[in-house]
Amino acid sequence: MFIQLRLCFRIASQFMRRKNSRVPSFSATVSVAGVALGVAAFLVVVTVFNSFQNELKSILLAANPNVVVFSRSRGIPDAREAAAQLRQKHADLIDRVSLFQYSEVLLSSGQQTATAIIRGIEGPDASSAAEIRRFMEPRSALDALGVSALGAKEEELGPDFEPGGRPDPLAQSYNERSLPSLVLGKGLLLRLNVKVGDVITLISSSNASESANPSRYQEFRVAGLMSVGLAQYDDSIAFLNFHDGVNLFGARGWATGLEIKVKDPNQALSLAQRLQGTMPYTVMAWQEIDRRLFQQIDRDGLAIKLIVLIIALVASFNIIVTLSLGVLDRAKQISILRSTGATRGFIVRIFVAQGVTLGLVGAIVGVGLGLIVLRIFSGVDIGDLKAFYFLEKIPVEYDLPLVFVAIAVALGLSFVSALYPAYRATRVSPLLGLRPGPWVQ
Repeated sequence: MFIQLRLCFRIASQFMRRKNSRVPSFSATVSVAGVALGVAAFLVVVTVFNSFQNELKSILLAANPNVVVFSRSRGIPDAREAAAQLRQKHADLIDRVSLFQYSEVLLSSGQQTATAIIRGIEGPDASSAAEIRRFMEPRSALDALGVSALGAKEEELGPDFEPGGRPDPLAQSYNERSLPSLVLGKGLLLRLNVKVGDVITLISSSNASESANPSRYQEFRVAGLMSVGLAQYDDSIAFLNFHDGVNLFGARGWATGLEIKVKDPNQALSLAQRLQGTMPYTVMAWQEIDRRLFQQIDRDGLAIKLIVLIIALVASFNIIVTLSLGVLDRAKQISILRSTGATRGFIVRIFVAQGVTLGLVGAIVGVGLGLIVLRIFSGVDIGDLKAFYFLEKIPVEYDLPLVFVAIAVALGLSFVSALYPAYRATRVSPLLGLRPGPWVQ
């Protein structure tokens, strides 16, 4: 069997060359080039698209909690108790639960101003601390957010605590107390034209309705920057210590919501659906926070994959045409093989071997070409496209299983493309070399 198979591939290799030459025929070269381009296109497009999805998923997991339970209008008045109950009831899914504070403010530095979304977190104790720390510069900036400068922690507050009841920090000497820390998104940092260590002013609405001044001013020291690569996020986000946020915007025991870290992020949607009917608050999984963004990616991905499929089909048609021309060009050789006892099955195997060989060579060349293109694309700034896709650079994550999938797809299409020409080859008359007449029965 092995000897017969070896003979099939040897004859197939002869059919792929020019007559009386060791140089590949033009049609075989075109077929290899078509398969190579199809495989390269498949590898590049699918790799970039999958890398884009993985990068976006990683960013969204860092930018947002796995599951968030919140009430933007009134907050959660008994947040610590609610967090403890969640951990107890859903210990099989929940890893950590922490409190967060959310508000919209105006930041000012010199002549520059910018609106920002303030997110108060519990520093290194936040449920998303590990993910957030990866995108902070310097990494110690998250530790700075673990220290409250405006107020003590809840367990240290007396019964007469009133948010905003302390003296205005602007009226105190900087030597008397340290300024609270603020971490700004990279885009926000650039818009305010500040750097790490500078002092900026946070302007917010006063909590006291009877106050003569409707706005409050609080100075912060920039402890670091946050750069996740998602433009719509980096341009608007700022982090502060949760207890400083409570002092400015909330009340004792209060939080805007709870951020939950799930043991398996893929179970976040399942947990959110389970909690929706048991809590009088809004519950969202990370997949739902930017649902429209994911829908846009899915639509773009479908269109791109259809284009790649068309390229692959064109490559397979090249093989059909090449082998069909080969049947006509090698008709006399086929007739000689038939007249010397070669069975129809043997002829089929010759042309299938020819098609598979063209597909394999084209796939190997295509993989090499695709990896070169991916190497060039890796880390390239996407320029104006960041307004649509938000990322600053083209993400490329090499996926070895995808390479084998590309080769397997090329071989599969080549095998299928070779079947019809192989069938036509079995119709060549064994008497072709002895008498005039049609070459194919």
